[in-house]
Amino acid sequence: MKEKGNISIDFFMENKTMDIQIKDNGEGFDFRQTHDVYGLKLTRERIHLLNQTDKEAFIVMDIKSEKEKGSNLLLSFKNYLEK
Repeated sequence: MKEKGNISIDFFMENKTMDIQIKDNGEGFDFRQTHDVYGLKLTRERIHLLNQTDKEAFIVMDIKSEKEKGSNLLLSFKNYLEK
């Protein structure tokens, strides 16, 4: 967006899980069609590598995006927080 673009980053913690939610009001995109976009590809690869290092603690990424309504990315760090 050239004008009036908004992005918000929120952190939530519950039990041993930390969620990071990133929202924008951009054009939106079909993430299933753009799975080779470099930034998403790198993020998926890093999550995959991190998930291999510790079977108890793992990361889940969920993306929702709608044309003209923006995007919502949720990163859940499961069992990352101390008891």
